[in-house]
Amino acid sequence: MSNFLSRNAFLHALVCLSLTVFCLYSVQELAVENVAASIRRERTSPPILSSFYIKDKSSSIHEFEELETNPVHVDEDKSNKKDRKVWITMGLCWGENAQVHGKQNFPYLEAAPRSITLWHKFTEGRVILQLVYKDNITKEMEAYTQRLEKLGAVVLLKKADELPCVLTAQLIRLVVFTQDFVDEDDIIVTSDVDAFVTGPDIFIPLKIRKKKIWLWRYELSYNTGYTFMLNFIGAYSHVWRSLLKYNGSLSQMVKYYGTLMNFKDDSSWDVDQHIVTRSILESGLCSLPASSTLWKEVGLTPASGKDPGCWHGSGIWEDCNNKLWTRNAMIRFQGKGCKWWHFYPDETTRELEQRFKEIVRSPGDNGLLSTLIRKAGDVKESFVKKYMTVEHIPRPDPAGELEIWSDHRTKT
Repeated sequence: MSNFLSRNAFLHALVCLSLTVFCLYSVQELAVENVAASIRRERTSPPILSSFYIKDKSSSIHEFEELETNPVHVDEDKSNKKDRKVWITMGLCWGENAQVHGKQNFPYLEAAPRSITLWHKFTEGRVILQLVYKDNITKEMEAYTQRLEKLGAVVLLKKADELPCVLTAQLIRLVVFTQDFVDEDDIIVTSDVDAFVTGPDIFIPLKIRKKKIWLWRYELSYNTGYTFMLNFIGAYSHVWRSLLKYNGSLSQMVKYYGTLMNFKDDSSWDVDQHIVTRSILESGLCSLPASSTLWKEVGLTPASGKDPGCWHGSGIWEDCNNKLWTRNAMIRFQGKGCKWWHFYPDETTRELEQRFKEIVRSPGDNGLLSTLIRKAGDVKESFVKKYMTVEHIPRPDPAGELEIWSDHRTKT
């Protein structure tokens, strides 16, 4: 009898705790949306770590559940799909960091091996890291290269003879399609070296049929006008080749796009994202509403339209991090766990190692806090939505864009 009562008490406490978590983060959800709205009104430059915003939360959850329970193959019409490889492309400058946003002392050299380990542990992808240097190849650089190769990475050395080292590293990862070992039908996914994936779910989008390009953080650009974030953009190798105006010279590529987007002479930060964003929008493979400020940002006339070959990632694919805990909670609540982790410039090797060990110890973001928040989400789906109604107020649509962008709402 006492065991029965204890079990009931425990279950009662668990339900109460789940409801408490749900109520807490439902209130915080409103605060997060208000912050996002404020950011959009201010139209500030893209921050280092993006804001979190979900326009249609129910579709985000359903998107994830459908892909999780009904896996499909990429581009089923390709006869050689079993031989297709997925490459994760990164760039890293040896001995020099970006001199903006406080990144001068961030331990990128320590982030890379941990990121590579996680990509290889959880996904079928293989990392290509291009290590850029300014002067000569040193013994330390050779030892570091061997360290990464032992983790399974393909390491390519590139001398920065046209552009600054950091800018070269940012751009060289975009043109990995030029490598002989990368086939035209392989998929190439861009990433930073300090992006730590938490499990295999990060590649769920690649299972969607008949897509040519995947934008994990499309929702951020849709709602704020930020450029498409390189964590993460995926496309077939031949698509990358068709997108970018690259003739073998990175400096010529920057010069070409610079005349189109009015780059300043000292432009170095975010050049890669501007180039990729313009190329994607100009191709018509992915699009945005005509009212988006991003068209003007990249020097294009709005050409809004359907883009069935483009996958639109929602807010559940944003990064979790060590400072925005409310946003972390919302990602876990709406998306059933953090898909990847990112870091702030003032964090050190200690934070990298701590997070790395936690991910290895609990893959898929299955820690206690994350589990409680997901359970609160389950309570909302199974109980609250069933017995409670919420009034949804449609936003103004003077240009008729909501009808055009029904595909965005369903996240296909």
